[in-house]
Amino acid sequence: LTRIGSRVRALDSYRLSASVIEETHARWRHDPAWIFARKYYVPAGPWISAIGLQVAVAFEQKDPDRIGKNVAGTVATMLGVAPKGGPFAKNYWDAKPKLALKNGTLDLTNRAQPVFYPGVWNPDDRITWLIMSDWDPNAQRAVADQFLASSVPDVGQRHRRLEFHGF
Repeated sequence: LTRIGSRVRALDSYRLSASVIEETHARWRHDPAWIFARKYYVPAGPWISAIGLQVAVAFEQKDPDRIGKNVAGTVATMLGVAPKGGPFAKNYWDAKPKLALKNGTLDLTNRAQPVFYPGVWNPDDRITWLIMSDWDPNAQRAVADQFLASSVPDVGQRHRRLEFHGF
């Protein structure tokens, strides 16, 4: 920020962009930048411009729209956003055996003994989707099991079908 008296004269777009990257855990993912939205990553497109716009308005800048767009462009440049058709890091995004749920993160690294972290979502897990249900290891599934047993009597087929639906 460049100040004249008590008023802010100009914002440093580079520093503001660096702060946005740090605070939102912004990362590059194929074409756009993505930010961590409390529980999982989402495309950053409108969000970064909106953050720049809010900061510009808060500091009474003359052209807040331009500053918002400038911040979005600077963040993209700093992250090294690739052009369309650039390589996609499949080993980086959604690569860990973890699921983001409404009430926490389920770690399936050891599928025999999954570990649930209630109320915890970590940007380092790089999850780009959220399962819109709660994890409840004590949930009763008798009705579902009875239905599956009556419609798919072979145990092996039933397990394959459940695995297929899991994918």
